[in-house]
Amino acid sequence: MKKFTVYAALLALCMASVTQAQTNQRTQFNQGLAMFNELVMQHELGEAIDLIQIDKAYGEKDIEALNDVLRKTVPDDFVGSSTVQTAALKNGFRQELLAYWTEAGDYFYVYILMHRREDGFAVLNLQYGKDVQELLGLF
Repeated sequence: MKKFTVYAALLALCMASVTQAQTNQRTQFNQGLAMFNELVMQHELGEAIDLIQIDKAYGEKDIEALNDVLRKTVPDDFVGSSTVQTAALKNGFRQELLAYWTEAGDYFYVYILMHRREDGFAVLNLQYGKDVQELLGLF
């Protein structure tokens, strides 16, 4: 009986730490997504991509070039953003399709495929543009 009690206590501790780790990763993901959205809403696509693609080094020229792409694609200010579609896949993989729109009805979309690892999320694929059908086809 003592053995069972010890095993039950260990299992409870392990479950608590797994739950806490998942909660922390979910919180980190939500905070990162909020920061990403804020940057895109400000037409700072380069900074947003640099924020989430930590395994790639972006120089100032690269960041400014990405910002210019967004400003030329959608010159007006964004007035809203939302997640269009999300899919939690197996083994920590996840897809997100994000939308940003202007008062005039112009839309800009960002598709992200990521993988949750012990040290956070790794972005495996990131695409963006105005063609929602093309990006929805990635799901």
